[in-house]
Amino acid sequence: ALILGPRPSLQAQLTLELTSTYQQVANHLAGPTATASLPFTQAEFVSRYLENMIVIYQGRAAYGLGAIGGFRARQALDSALQFSPDSVPPNVWAQIHFARDSLIGP
Repeated sequence: ALILGPRPSLQAQLTLELTSTYQQVANHLAGPTATASLPFTQAEFVSRYLENMIVIYQGRAAYGLGAIGGFRARQALDSALQFSPDSVPPNVWAQIHFARDSLIGP
């Protein structure tokens, strides 16, 4: 979860929910009193918000490990720090560092 984000089945469910949300908003805006339209496609909407949810999930995983502490949490955070900083968004990388630095002990 720290590096990959939510499991694929949860990402698929989130994609369906975001698709449904987009369609509901688009249908509302296409109604008889429509004065606006969406400035992005369904694919752009789903991609943008799914990516945001994945980043939030990763950050919460980092903070959760930092709060739990212990040997296994330290191992997981240290393992995540072995990946390239380019493998996760910069704010997630900072959250992993913060969580690791907040652990007590070596």
